[in-house]
Amino acid sequence: MFKAFLISDKGPHTSFGRVTTSFRRALANLGWEVQTCILSSDTYFPEGRPESEYIIHSPSYQKGFFIYKSGIKKIIMQIKPDWILIIRPELGFLVPIIKHVNRDSVVTAMIHDTFAETLYPYSLKFWIINNLFIKSIVKSDGFVFNSEWTKKMALNHWKHLSGEMHVVGCVLDTQDFFPPEISKIDLRTKWNLKTSGRIYLNTSLDEPRKNIVTFFKLAKEYPDDLFIRVGQFSKWMRKFIKVHFISNVIHYYRLPLDKLRELYQLSDAFLYPSLLEGFGVPAFESMACGTPVISSGTSAMKENLEGFCSLIKNPKSIYEWKIVLDSKLPTEAATLQNSRKLLDRFSPESFEKKLKLHLHDLGF
Repeated sequence: MFKAFLISDKGPHTSFGRVTTSFRRALANLGWEVQTCILSSDTYFPEGRPESEYIIHSPSYQKGFFIYKSGIKKIIMQIKPDWILIIRPELGFLVPIIKHVNRDSVVTAMIHDTFAETLYPYSLKFWIINNLFIKSIVKSDGFVFNSEWTKKMALNHWKHLSGEMHVVGCVLDTQDFFPPEISKIDLRTKWNLKTSGRIYLNTSLDEPRKNIVTFFKLAKEYPDDLFIRVGQFSKWMRKFIKVHFISNVIHYYRLPLDKLRELYQLSDAFLYPSLLEGFGVPAFESMACGTPVISSGTSAMKENLEGFCSLIKNPKSIYEWKIVLDSKLPTEAATLQNSRKLLDRFSPESFEKKLKLHLHDLGF
């Protein structure tokens, strides 16, 4: 039996955490022995340390540059895994340590996007991230990508990227996301939310590429509807909402999976105005819950979602958004029908087959 070792630094309430779970489930189905190491920090795990076979804790992610290296070295020497997955490029600084400790371990890195590497050329923070944390990712033996768009961007950025490369996508897993078992009204009552008017949902990081301003501007245009955003409610957002007298936006942060699922289920539509995405996981989660998606038609969203939901050509155009929002939204039944079609492309079984091909080409 082959031994797999997954290294992640994000919890289960994040997209990265759920991707890690997808790999774990797929590998178990393929007959592998799987162990996971979580690199925790007060930054990414303010609620406390996670559950995992192995946990390496650091007070901050910056100090983790040294602490994680030492911890991973000890674990690799102890368990000697056949295959190691680095869940994102920001963990690339661990690759040289792994290769030095156990030359027989094959390392694959998953690349979700190249935004940290390319979008912030004048940022000291991202210069440090690129040169200390990400740079060594190219020393991996193989790479998996969440979309063809991401693979294209990665090959364009890392000119000499080599090794086995496969697009495995992400998983639309109905174990975690599914239609509500009670009515939307009952769910809204449970959450103490208004039961009249539409409820629009968005989940996103606080980054310019997420185009959150457009979500707030739409809230201003539709004062009788409720706009819910899951993500950090930062200082500039508070100021924007106050200056523009927006009173129908609610924020939630760091929700457990069951609570996030309920928000998908009770919403009338999921709005995804993001300018750049490597895959677009939240849109798929929403559709699996029977809630229609209205998304920007850029980057990987166009690749993955075209023909399955409404796409906005210019995500910053309030006019284009209003045309769609003023029309009748797709029903839950129609959304689930499209979701089932997407499931064929991004199901756990499909993901498993793609991962199996990658492992085969690596020699397993």
